[in-house]
Parts: sequence; C-alpha cells; structure tokens
Amino acid sequence: VVHPVVPTPVHDPFLNQQEFDHILADLRSIPFSKKRFERAKLIIQNERLNMSQFEGIFLELKGTSYLFELLKFSLPIVPNTSRMYTYKNWLRFNSERRAFEELLLQY
Repeated sequence: VVHPVVPTPVHDPFLNQQEFDHILADLRSIPFSKKRFERAKLIIQNERLNMSQFEGIFLELKGTSYLFELLKFSLPIVPNTSRMYTYKNWLRFNSERRAFEELLLQY
C-alpha cells in the first residue's frame, strides 16, 4: 500500500515582526513579574523566535528576579547560544552571573 505524500505547509522559520509585536504587547500587558515570566516561558517554548526576538522577551524581565530563570530555560532553545553571553550582564547578582556563565560553558 502506497500512501500519498501530503505536502506540509511552508511557514516562515521565525515569527514575522507584526506577529512578534502583537505577542510582545500581550506580554507587556501582564502586570506581575511572575505571571509575565510564565507567559514568556510559554512564548519561548511555543513560538519560533530569532535572537532579536529572544532579546525582546528578555528585556521584558530585565531587572526582575525571573530573568535568570528565563535565561536558563531558553538556553536549549535559542538559535545562537554564543549571543547569550551578552545577557549575563543583565543579571542583578554576581552569583547569578557566575552560575549562568557555568551553564553557558555546557552549550
């Protein structure tokens, strides 16, 4: 039995800017850091983001205690782990920076 080949739809590899702007506006509308962090994780997990879009998400949690957790969560997903070194400097505590640097060495 030969099954017909059904072509898979072709999607842009990453979200386009309009789609991302909509997602970012939705993320910004969440007032509490913890809920914003949870939504950011869902976005990262479910959307195909380029590094600039990841940075936009990270900026939304910069200065909060959740940035470190979001960066760790994103490491296996980001398309370019070498750019993640930049975000180490956004962390508030030296202990977080050291821990993140150790994690980066694994990727």
